Amino acid sequence: MFPRTLPPLSPAVRARRRGLAPPVGLSLADADLDRDGADELLNDLYQRDGLDLAAYGRASLLRRILYRMRLLGIAGCPEYRAYLAADPAEHQRLRDAVPVHRTEFYRDREVWAYLADEVVPGILAAKGAGEPVRAWSAGCASGEEAYTLAVVLAEAMGLEAFRERVTVFATDVSDRAIAEGRAGRYAARRMAGVPPALREGYFSPAGDAWTVRPELRERVVFSRHDLLRDPPFSRLDLIFCRNTLIYFTPAAQVSVLAALYLGLREGGALFTGKAENPHLLTDLFEAECRSRRVFRRAGGRTGKALVLSVRR
Repeated sequence: MFPRTLPPLSPAVRARRRGLAPPVGLSLADADLDRDGADELLNDLYQRDGLDLAAYGRASLLRRILYRMRLLGIAGCPEYRAYLAADPAEHQRLRDAVPVHRTEFYRDREVWAYLADEVVPGILAAKGAGEPVRAWSAGCASGEEAYTLAVVLAEAMGLEAFRERVTVFATDVSDRAIAEGRAGRYAARRMAGVPPALREGYFSPAGDAWTVRPELRERVVFSRHDLLRDPPFSRLDLIFCRNTLIYFTPAAQVSVLAALYLGLREGGALFTGKAENPHLLTDLFEAECRSRRVFRRAGGRTGKALVLSVRR
């Protein structure tokens, strides 16, 4: 239940909640999302609870604000500001909505084939016996990417070595997404991309869903992490940061890429999304396979030198 002080919902929204009307259709042109109104809304969020969304690309940010307004049947920034003032929980709902949590097992299958055939063998060949393997799924959403990464490593190393040596960090800014990933339970339709043999080997049926087997799940560590504020994990062999950078402004992308650079070992691999390219820091990453968006950490940059180069 919402607090009684919330602005009343429109008749259209009340009808839609009863299943009597289709979703309200708003566009950026239709909604009252003028620059001043949007800036005032963002300033409210920052002043009230420190929620700083300025690093996200403006068009993407406005679309996500509009998404929340559409769900509530709200057509203008002033009305939505009043709603936020009356319902502090809406702040977190908006924060969760800003990154688009779209993911799936083995998304872009050719990328995973390249990882298994070209990248993982090199990582393992360079390791001493028993040396740990550390990977990070940054912006993991509900966890499918992180578990896919774990399966690829387990298949390459064998399950026993995987359990002894591998840690896959899986992070997101959304507490809801992290909780879903940590639970490791996925509806059957979401398992469509997992080859049957791997599904049988690493997942267990649970009614109309599948759950990640403990021997895999225990090596995937889920936690909340803000790429814009929190320090990176360290000594990483591999980072997947796919379809996350596109939501940030160019300046924020530079900051995130610098953090990813510092987290990787020299020669460590970075996988980005199709629409992303660390061209903003070409002296930090060397392209290995542009068609698969695979880059390697270049050597020779210290943390202090990197900070100075990013600030210029």
